Amino acid sequence: MGGQAINREHLLQMGQVGDVFQFVNLATTMIALHPDDSDLRILLVRRLIEFGLFHRASKVAEGFPLSTQREAGFSDLFSKLNLTRNNGLADWSLFTARYEANLAVIRRQYEWADAVDEMRQRLIHDLELHKTHTGHWQVFDRAFDQIGAWRPSFGIHCSKESLDELRVKVENQILPPIVIDGVGLADTLSLYYEATEKTLNGASPILYQIETDLLAVAVILHLYDWRQVISDERVIFCIGPRAYEQFERKIEERRWTMPPKSLISSFPWNPQFAGRTNAILDKADTQFQTKCMKLRPKLEHIYADRDPAYWRDRFASALSGKGKPLRILSITSRFTTVLQYSTRDALRALSSSGCETRLLIEPDDHSYVTPDITLETIREFEPDLILMIDHTRQSQIDSMISNIPVVTWVQDRLHWLFNETTGRSMGPLDFCMGIGAEELIEQFAYPADRFMPCQMATNFNLLTTKNGPTENNRDNDYDCDVAFATHASETPSEFYQQYRRLLSNQSLRKLTGALYDEIRAKSERCVLNGALYFDHIVRLIGRSCGYEVDSKTRSRLIAEFVKPLTERFLRHQTIEWAVNWANRNGRRLHLYGDGWEHHPVFGKFARGTIEHGPDLGRAFRSATINLHAGCNTAFHQRVLDGLAAGGFFLIRRHAYDIGHRVSQAIYNYVRKNNFKLHTISWNDLPPSLRDEFIELQKMKGIDPFAPVELTKKRITNLRTRHEIQNAMLPSGLWPEFDEITFGSESELCDRLDYYLCHPETRKAVATSMRKQVIATFDYEGLMSRLLVWLTDKLGNSPISTNSAQSAVIDRQKKAMLSCTTPIKTHC
Repeated sequence: MGGQAINREHLLQMGQVGDVFQFVNLATTMIALHPDDSDLRILLVRRLIEFGLFHRASKVAEGFPLSTQREAGFSDLFSKLNLTRNNGLADWSLFTARYEANLAVIRRQYEWADAVDEMRQRLIHDLELHKTHTGHWQVFDRAFDQIGAWRPSFGIHCSKESLDELRVKVENQILPPIVIDGVGLADTLSLYYEATEKTLNGASPILYQIETDLLAVAVILHLYDWRQVISDERVIFCIGPRAYEQFERKIEERRWTMPPKSLISSFPWNPQFAGRTNAILDKADTQFQTKCMKLRPKLEHIYADRDPAYWRDRFASALSGKGKPLRILSITSRFTTVLQYSTRDALRALSSSGCETRLLIEPDDHSYVTPDITLETIREFEPDLILMIDHTRQSQIDSMISNIPVVTWVQDRLHWLFNETTGRSMGPLDFCMGIGAEELIEQFAYPADRFMPCQMATNFNLLTTKNGPTENNRDNDYDCDVAFATHASETPSEFYQQYRRLLSNQSLRKLTGALYDEIRAKSERCVLNGALYFDHIVRLIGRSCGYEVDSKTRSRLIAEFVKPLTERFLRHQTIEWAVNWANRNGRRLHLYGDGWEHHPVFGKFARGTIEHGPDLGRAFRSATINLHAGCNTAFHQRVLDGLAAGGFFLIRRHAYDIGHRVSQAIYNYVRKNNFKLHTISWNDLPPSLRDEFIELQKMKGIDPFAPVELTKKRITNLRTRHEIQNAMLPSGLWPEFDEITFGSESELCDRLDYYLCHPETRKAVATSMRKQVIATFDYEGLMSRLLVWLTDKLGNSPISTNSAQSAVIDRQKKAMLSCTTPIKTHC
């Protein structure tokens, strides 16, 4: 009895100053067990009235004797209970149509529809549906435990986070499956369904909805329109008394997905199952890890004796035509805008060279290329080479084994690539090709002898007609004066606000605000450039904020915030210039890409997205002038594809595009002085290049009057670039390049007006530039060169034992033991 008294006092206190929702739940039960407790009953009545639930308050008040209800202290309170309107009680019949519409969709897909309907007909009359004055649904079950109770509980049955808040958290991510344990009484499923729809280029995770109580399902089908989520194959329902067994089986059967990582728990209608889901998820994760651990040793055994000597002979015999064709596996993601097409075209070119190829990519928008899928593919296909764009063996360590040659094609400046740990992880069978060779070798310890510098490539056959690009290839649907095909429709301000909301560290929040102001100011002064020395900017702004930013934080800030922000400022400003020009001159402007229709100013120019292929080629040709702007140089896939398709481009000036001549001049000067100089001033350059050098340094955000230190590394770098690699930059490849670049609004307008009025000049420039693109950036030529280069490098590699590469892998495994994420993407 003492314990009961203490519980009662605590409950009374809770009803006055504590958790009111919990009080209503507990007091409802306590009153049923102790009907003579007038203090508790009156407090419960008051709280129910405050929620606007007069009908239920009246039912509780019926427990008072009539004489008590007539007492002066209670008469005013009880008079409120006689209200017939807005008493909080809702009629189930008002929701019958919605219920039947939901059930009709369920019947077409699931066998449990009849069981739900039977339960509803049998028990729905025991349930009271209430709505509080704040708009929250509450259900009272008069028959529960023979005393009545709120089901699944009394409370605010909704997520603590809004749709917008959830969307910010998951934007630009590929999410593992999400489990919603219990339907509760809120529309949690629809909330997460909408929040996780197309988080990154179509990526939408699997959603598991579990519920053992059929009556709970019947209630939800009355309250919310679930027809769309029921019809979507990415939503998997596990319903009924054996729901958890179904869930466990569904996880085991589901290939191409990781075990679920996110669990959203609702108020349970059947509390006895609490904790069951966690146990199932732990078991699934253990089984997944065990499966990969068993697969990898089998594959290591198959490849155990394949050292560089083996691969040298294998490649040489295949390329000579005497041995079996090389088998090449490429792993990519469908959730990219460029990389999946680049991978596809590279494999087509390799197939044309006689190789057997296989592409590993997600089959739909809610799947993963998981480690077990990759390992099983390696076992089945037994590749001689793995080709990945923007990913290394280290970044996919759970999917890799030791003795397979891996080629990483570096196409983007990503923080996990431009990283010394990544560079030092390269083993004797790790090779690289692509951009950034100088920086990756000098600053990030990539192996110089296993890096093949190259630019992007283009599949011109896919983008043109059989007879090549002609004026007749124009398409009325795409016909316009100016076009810009680009994503990143989110405004710089929106991007900044969303990123900032994810930061809990106040110093970082202050720093991102200062960085935003700095980038915006540069944009407004029209001195923002894609070649900006971002690391220097972050360090400088960090110090001004009193925050010394370490190298790891700088790299992440640059990759996740500063560079994407700069990208948006450059693209949006360029589009704004084009919009002003189009409005002023009555010209037609088309914007292609995701989300532009929602832009507050540019929305009226949006024309949706275009699949990479013939339609994209027609769009490039049908625009009289195409635009390119951003952090990427003119050797961007958009430009190369557009030129190959027969389009004409105007390109926003980028320091790296025009730096070839200045770099060559510096190198020539150094050679003339026999490499003995240690510093060089702008004043030492030939007068004709002085102004260009100063302008170039300004575009990079570097003091143009500071001496350039010519370290041994830099001299070697210059020599490699200009003597060994003979790398071509846009200003060297295209003689017309200076005539099709712009750096300001007035310059863009002048270029637009000129080339629209001179179609023959425009055509001649486009034809000349296309010729150079086809000769230089053809996939077949590049892939053939890669195979020859690999054969040569394998032949020149020191013959090492398996343990060398295995040691690298083992170190990586220990460092990344818990890493089970799919290939990350970059747009």
